[in-house]
Amino acid sequence: PNFSPKHEADLSAEGAGQWGTAGPVDNSATFRRTLTLAVIVLLLGAIGVTAFMLRAYFAPHEPKVDRDAATESQVQSMEAAKAVLGRFFAARSIEDMAKEVRHPDVTIPRMKAWYARIGGLPKRTVEFTTDWVEKDNFENKGVNFIFTTLRLDALKDYFVALEVPKDGSSPKIDWEYYVSWSESPWSDFLKTTSERPASFRVSITPIDYYNGYYNDRSRYLCFRVSDPDNFGSCYAYCEINTPLAKLLLKAVREARQSGLPGLTDPVTDEGIARVILRLRYLPEGQKFNQASIDALVWNSWLEP
Repeated sequence: PNFSPKHEADLSAEGAGQWGTAGPVDNSATFRRTLTLAVIVLLLGAIGVTAFMLRAYFAPHEPKVDRDAATESQVQSMEAAKAVLGRFFAARSIEDMAKEVRHPDVTIPRMKAWYARIGGLPKRTVEFTTDWVEKDNFENKGVNFIFTTLRLDALKDYFVALEVPKDGSSPKIDWEYYVSWSESPWSDFLKTTSERPASFRVSITPIDYYNGYYNDRSRYLCFRVSDPDNFGSCYAYCEINTPLAKLLLKAVREARQSGLPGLTDPVTDEGIARVILRLRYLPEGQKFNQASIDALVWNSWLEP
């Protein structure tokens, strides 16, 4: 007799599985793809874990920081700085004050001239504030400083910086920074329109004032320059296509980007950089209160 199947047999690999094996039949191609993908993921994960463990093993280990010890060190520096400032303001002679300042060989002659001009050593009452900041390697010059704000005579706040010697000795006051020392009094410079170059701690901001000898804005860069006490200001110029001009604009830009109060002009929205400049008046600029910038001595009021 002739027998005919009721249906066609599914002999495909998907339907028949792996012939000759005792295992279960694969359900679909999707199952095999999923299984393959899982194996690949596991292999990649194992490789990643192994690489991480090897890197962690061979990487140089950072020393553990003792937070309590670091805090204690900062407190000790602050207390030492307070003691130095107390002795400085209690001193009744320049020689005693000079014991508490940086580079006294340079500073003592400046102190003598300064206090002689203002009528002697003033008596000060000092109030310490909570404004204390310690900065290591200031401006990448390898010098550590403590910065603070003092209220003197209950009237005015002064910024003070003290160097922290690495030999563990007492901090030393940067006297020039404290009094905003300049080679010549700023008031004398403005009144006499001196042609003699001198270095000044000043604030500068770009301004659009081109007149008289400096009327060529394509040649000159103009700044408004004022002293820390805001006694008065002048206009100062340098050649626009010079390294000096680039440095001054960089200082102004960084001042604005800092976002610190007082370092952005509210009218022009330009930065206000605190720098030490070497200035003089040329005869051609005296009529319009226009000074010439000879050099950027330092890009802040504190020289490390």
